[in-house]
Amino acid sequence: LTRENLEMTRWQYFSAQLSILWVYIGKFFYPYPLNLEYSYTVDSFSNAQKLISAAAHLAMLGFAIAFAKRAPMVCFGILFYYLAHSVESGIIPITDLAFEHRNYLPNLGLILALVCGVGALVAKGSRYSKVSLLSASVFVLAVLSTLTIQRNQQWQDPEVFYAHELKYNPEHPRILHSMAEIYLKKKDYVTAMMFMNRLYETNNGVIDGVMVNTHLSVLINQRQYGDALALGEKLLEKPLHPSARSVILSNMGIIYVNLQKHSQARPYFDEAIKIGQLPVNSLVAYAYTLYVLNDLQLANSVITSVLRVAPNEARAQQLLGMINSKLTSNTE
Repeated sequence: LTRENLEMTRWQYFSAQLSILWVYIGKFFYPYPLNLEYSYTVDSFSNAQKLISAAAHLAMLGFAIAFAKRAPMVCFGILFYYLAHSVESGIIPITDLAFEHRNYLPNLGLILALVCGVGALVAKGSRYSKVSLLSASVFVLAVLSTLTIQRNQQWQDPEVFYAHELKYNPEHPRILHSMAEIYLKKKDYVTAMMFMNRLYETNNGVIDGVMVNTHLSVLINQRQYGDALALGEKLLEKPLHPSARSVILSNMGIIYVNLQKHSQARPYFDEAIKIGQLPVNSLVAYAYTLYVLNDLQLANSVITSVLRVAPNEARAQQLLGMINSKLTSNTE
C-alpha cells in the first residue's frame, strides 16, 4: 500500500530524490527544456553527488530555521516546499523517479520564499533598486509567458509534443511507444513499426505488455495475422498486469474474428472480459462472434452494453438488428 515500484528499495528511491530535487529547483530558475519523461535511474547519480545534494538540502533547511524569526514567510516557503515533495519524492517508491508535474504544489513554497526574500531586501534599498526589481519582474514575466505559450502549443499536437520529448530522450521506451501509437492512428504502419523496432533495441527501461500490444495492433492492421498470433501467444506466456493481459487477449480474439474462426476467438474474448474493460471495437467483435456461434442472449447483452456507452456506434446498431432478427426467426 505504500509503494508502487518493487524494483528499488526505499533507500535507493530516497537517495536518488536527493539529487532529483536539485534538478527540480534548477528547473524553477531556468525552466528549459521542459520534459514529460526523464530517463533517470537509481544509478544515475554517484555517491558523491548524493552526499553533496544531501548536504545542500540540510544547509537550506538550516537557513530556513535560522531565519525563522527574521523572515518567517521565507522559512515557511522553504519548509512547505519540502513537505509538499515528501510524498512523491520521499521514501515511497513510485514507478518514475522524476516528473516535472510533481512540482506544481511544492513550487508555491519556492515562489513564496523568493518573493518575500527579494521583497524584504528591496524594501531596504533605494528607489533605483525598486525600479530595477520592477523591470526585472516584467522581463521574467514576459519570458515565462512565452515559454508557457510554446509549451501549450506543443501539448496541442501529440506528434510535435513527442518529437520534442524524443529530442531529449531518444531511447526512452514510453516516448518511442507513444510515437508508434501516433503513427498507428494515422495508419502510417511503416513509421509505426520503425518506432517499435527502436523500442525493442533500447535497453533504457522495461517494455511492458501494453507497449508490445501496439506492435500487435500494427500487425493486425497490416493483416499479418500469422505474425500477430505468434507475438500474442508469446506475450501471454509472460506475467502481465491484468489490464495489459486483457487488451492482448481481446486483440487475439479480433485476429481470429478476422480469420472467421469464431470458435477459436471466443475463449480469448471470454477471458479478456473477465479481467478487464474492453474497448468498443473489441466488444463489437465479441458480440459478433457470439452471434455467429448462436449464443444470441449473451450477444444481445454485450451489444446492448456497447450502445449504452456509444449509442451512435453504427456497427453495434447494425449487429443489434441482426441479433434481434435471428432471435425473432428462432422463436417463430
